[in-house]
Formats: sequence, C-alpha cells, structure tokens
Amino acid sequence: MSRNFFAITQIKFVVTLDVTAAFEKLSNSDTAVQFMRDHREIAGVKNYELLDGDWDSIGCRRRIEMTNGTRLIETIQSIEHGRHFTYYLAEFTSPGQSSTSTIKSGYSQCRFQQNKDGSTTVKWRFALQPHKPILLPATWIYMKTAHRNFMKASVKNMQRSL
Repeated sequence: MSRNFFAITQIKFVVTLDVTAAFEKLSNSDTAVQFMRDHREIAGVKNYELLDGDWDSIGCRRRIEMTNGTRLIETIQSIEHGRHFTYYLAEFTSPGQSSTSTIKSGYSQCRFQQNKDGSTTVKWRFALQPHKPILLPATWIYMKTAHRNFMKASVKNMQRSL
C-alpha cells in the first residue's frame, strides 16, 4: 500500500486589500513570477507558461520554470473566488538530473478571510512530497526553515507592491 507523506509549512499574513482584491492579486497567473524571487539558497520563479487557457478554474495547468532551471507543472485542484484556491505541483525536473527531482509532488493552498477593518487575512500552506520516504525528515526540516523563509520573503515582495 502506497502512502502520501508531505512535509508542510504554513504562514499567515494580513494584506490591506479587501478579500476580493486580495484573492485576485494572489490567484493571478503571474503572481509567482512577480513575488517569488530568489531568496538566499532558494531559486525564485523565472517564468511560466499557461497550458490550458486561463489560470482560473479547476484543471487549468501552467508550467513553471525556476531561476535554477528546475521545471514543474501546477494544476488548479480547487478554487472558490474570494475564499480559497489550491494547486497541485508535479512533474519536477531539474537540470543535471537524469529524469526527475528528489521531489515527487506538492501543493500550495491559500485561504482568505475578510477582517472587520477591511483588510484580509491569508493563510498560505505549502507542502512537498519527496520521491523516497527516507527523504521526508530532510524535506520537513527544509520546509520548516528555508522554504518558510522563502514564503515570508515572497509575501514581503507582494506587500511592497500594494
């Protein structure tokens, strides 16, 4: 029996936009390129290509290329405008590796909540699953430290643009 084990991290932040504007800003197809830049040892997003038309409904896919040459496919798994969206990450390939990355799959999820003052609280969860279960402890440490800091830096980049 196969089990799916993910290393997960989450951050929570507030933006000065109402929930509709915050959702539109963060669920836009080019958000990753705009805000997920190189941070310390983690490669940022270099570009993306939409594979199925717009990035706005379940099943839509985009190909992401990182600044270190790693590529992956993201697929929207769930979306409720103004409330949440989740996309699945798969088909990781890295330069210099014969076929695939050490990462098998992952997901990213944002949940939005309107605050009484008109701002919006966002909970951003990110998870990665290594190909081999033995790599899960190292992946967990990476997610709780370096990747969490990458997420925080991405949020700062986004908040500077508001």
